Amino acid sequence: MGTIRDKMRDDLDLRGFASTTKKEYLQRAQNFVAYYHRPPTELGEREVREFLLYLVNEKKTGSATQHMYVAAIKFLYTTTLARPEVVVNIPWPKRPQTVPDILTGEEVELLFQQIESIKHRAILMTAYGAGLRISEACSLQTSDIDSKRMLIHVHEGKRSKDRYVMLSERLLEVLRTYWKVVRPSGPFLFPGAIPGRSITTGAVQRVLHQAVVQCHFTKRITAHPCVTASPRTSSRWPRTFASSRSCLATRRFNPRPDTPR
Repeated sequence: MGTIRDKMRDDLDLRGFASTTKKEYLQRAQNFVAYYHRPPTELGEREVREFLLYLVNEKKTGSATQHMYVAAIKFLYTTTLARPEVVVNIPWPKRPQTVPDILTGEEVELLFQQIESIKHRAILMTAYGAGLRISEACSLQTSDIDSKRMLIHVHEGKRSKDRYVMLSERLLEVLRTYWKVVRPSGPFLFPGAIPGRSITTGAVQRVLHQAVVQCHFTKRITAHPCVTASPRTSSRWPRTFASSRSCLATRRFNPRPDTPR
């Protein structure tokens, strides 16, 4: 797509999209254009419909993938190319409401036991214990942990919004143990291989997948926790782990926590 791709990337940046979302949008738009081997300026509603039907009928893509393609193509034509009439009549695919697979507390403990690296175990326990997305846990900085108020400050989460989540006593103990052993340098609580950057979500996902295989779980488990306890009233360690999106109900607090030590 050349120049159009660059403009689309700039438009995504201006809208404040997360880096993973920007990557997905650009790749989906690129796949659409590559399907026709023609620039998107020469394509219209008919081509968009044909491509989406190809995904549904021939590629047999799931509803989540279809939804991402529709979102990317709509953004391309509505925002980047300023041709909203091309996609105004393109429907959003229906997304089935499925019940996530839930691990028991014993299964969660078994899963964590399979993770040898104290860093990876601390990251996944943070995501699980605080109801964070894996990307949010990976990008935490040391100053985001407020042990006085028992809060974790999450920066630029979904839709680029900041929020606070509760920090349980057990999770604080896990993080303190990790800190004493690893002594991470730099601002990030979980630094990556490249100095000055946090660990990548892909690295943590691979470790989680390996642990799931070792546990011989038949349930589809991802790094998105589902915590059913209310963060306002419960300080207990959560007992469920889900394979769908994080469903922790978080509460925003106005006071900014002090930097913990």
